[in-house]
Amino acid sequence: MYIKVPYSEFLINLKPLTQNDKSFLRMAFTFAVADEEKETILLEEEAKVRDTIIALLRKKTSESVFNEENSNLTIKQEVEEQVNQLLGDSVVEEVFITDMVMQ
Repeated sequence: MYIKVPYSEFLINLKPLTQNDKSFLRMAFTFAVADEEKETILLEEEAKVRDTIIALLRKKTSESVFNEENSNLTIKQEVEEQVNQLLGDSVVEEVFITDMVMQ
């Protein structure tokens, strides 16, 4: 059984497709971790984790946010990989998108 760790939402300006493109993305994640130790790591390192996710999302365009592989949004896998790489361990077992709005 996993422990679920919600993060507050992210509000990001996406990479513009054209000069007049002012797209933004609001997104929230919940992370599944295996135990309380990993939950503590994820919470203690929230500023670094948020910074890493913001950097990842800012590179996305309005089209690339919705890329899928095997019927799953690739952004979930990318976030999981980036967070685990940052924390130097397999802290995050799964990423859930709990809110997503793009305009």
